[in-house]
Amino acid sequence: MIGGGPISFVGRRCRNTPDCPSMRAAHIRDSTDTLRAMMYTSRHTTVLEDLYADIPRLTTPSMVLWGEKDWMVPRSVAERLSHDAHAELVVLPDAWHMPWIDQPDEVARRVLDFLRTP
Repeated sequence: MIGGGPISFVGRRCRNTPDCPSMRAAHIRDSTDTLRAMMYTSRHTTVLEDLYADIPRLTTPSMVLWGEKDWMVPRSVAERLSHDAHAELVVLPDAWHMPWIDQPDEVARRVLDFLRTP
């Protein structure tokens, strides 16, 4: 769950700190049903298995960027993706599920370094 509840991303990321600097509250009127539908679809789809089946066919140089402290998706997923795609795996220490929020400068540096590699 993104917004609230016992497994809330915002709650875990901010540890219920008021005015959490890394996660600003977003309240979009009438969006609850849409959010529930999106969450249901993402948890009950077989699209990921289709994606996993196609990944070994990638020929473009790739990088999988992962937060070491991601508690939502296990590191084994990153390892599988990078292995199957013959991609570089970059695990950022002290980064969570969305490393671009936790460490935007480091993510930008890593992505730019990757893109500059011949």
